[in-house]
Amino acid sequence: MTTTRGLEGIVATQSSVSSIIDDELTYQGYGIDDLANNASFEEVIYLLWNGELPSQEELKSFSNELASEAGVPEEIFTQMKAYPINKVHPMAALRTAISTLGLFDANAEE
Repeated sequence: MTTTRGLEGIVATQSSVSSIIDDELTYQGYGIDDLANNASFEEVIYLLWNGELPSQEELKSFSNELASEAGVPEEIFTQMKAYPINKVHPMAALRTAISTLGLFDANAEE
C-alpha cells in the first residue's frame, strides 16, 4: 500500500479565478508575486471581483466605494476595549470583532 502526504495530486476544487501552474499561484492569469509587488490591495480585489485589473478611473471609483463601506460602529471599539488584552491572542480578538460586525449589518445574511 502506498500513501501520499498532504494533498499532492488531489483536486480540491476547480476555479476560474485562480490556479497553480508549475508551482505558481495565479489570480485571473496574474502571478501572485507580480500582484504582491505591483498591485494595491484594492486593485487585487477589483481583479478578483471583475476578472480584470481596473483603469485609473475605475480604481478611484472602486476605492471610494470601498471606503464608504469601511466604517466601524463605535460599539465594536467599546467591545474590544473590554477584552482582557494581556490574556487574549490578537487573532482571537480580531475574529470576535469581525463576527460581531455582522450584528450591525442589515444585509449580513444575504
